[in-house]
Amino acid sequence: MLRDLRKEADGVKAIILDMYGVIVKQTGDDFVPYVQKSFPDLKPEEIYIPWNKADMGEGTSLDMWAALGFQADLEEIEKNYLDTIELRDGFFDFIKAARKNTS
Repeated sequence: MLRDLRKEADGVKAIILDMYGVIVKQTGDDFVPYVQKSFPDLKPEEIYIPWNKADMGEGTSLDMWAALGFQADLEEIEKNYLDTIELRDGFFDFIKAARKNTS
């Protein structure tokens, strides 16, 4: 993948990557169970409504946490969730190569 990037980098202004399954090892399937640890009565479809709004740019991630019922320091709550996420092997190498070849 990296060698192909070098050949095709001319004129590239941006690279858009999906977070789940591309940047991180998780696929996003762990989000509902994570939320349900704090709010076991929430159904998956109730969790996906604010998730999808944030995903589509109709609100911030902090709006999402609040809509799900989290209170207090929402940035800390978000950080706690993100601390459960693992970057895919090779991601930093990819970013370095992409930056070098698209700058």
